Amino acid sequence: MKKASFSFTILLLILLTGSLSCASKMQYPSEFLLTFSLDKTVEGMDLHELGLNHSDTASTTSIGPPIYHRQEKDSLFTIDNAKLDTFDDARFLSQLREKLSQQIVNAGLKVRGGGNSSLGTFDIEYESAQFRGAIDLIGIRTARDKYRVWCVVREFDLGPPRA
Repeated sequence: MKKASFSFTILLLILLTGSLSCASKMQYPSEFLLTFSLDKTVEGMDLHELGLNHSDTASTTSIGPPIYHRQEKDSLFTIDNAKLDTFDDARFLSQLREKLSQQIVNAGLKVRGGGNSSLGTFDIEYESAQFRGAIDLIGIRTARDKYRVWCVVREFDLGPPRA
């Protein structure tokens, strides 16, 4: 009985050591994706006409190279009653695009493209030696006093930079 228990303990230690070894080789999202918060970004824009009403986040990560990270954010903001007629959707989205682009650069990544449309959408593509990603964002007024922002960030971890 003790021999079986000892063998089980040895097997458990081997499996644990192997899993820790594999975990140390895992790649992580970029600094931008690790710290990304749509709600905090909008809050940091210091817009007094918008207040966060509700927010949901979902994240997924694939296994195997290249590692794929995806974060989806759905936020509903309330427009201040005094600003209902003066809230400018296009100006807000333009300012949000600038703020996100600056966050990407501050995280050590390079903005490599993107665009916007007159339909309340924009995208930003970014990269580094190790990461390649994109943000797709849609903003729409869902009621007279409600503004919804839906955002997806997708990022590929290309592995350690090659020398």
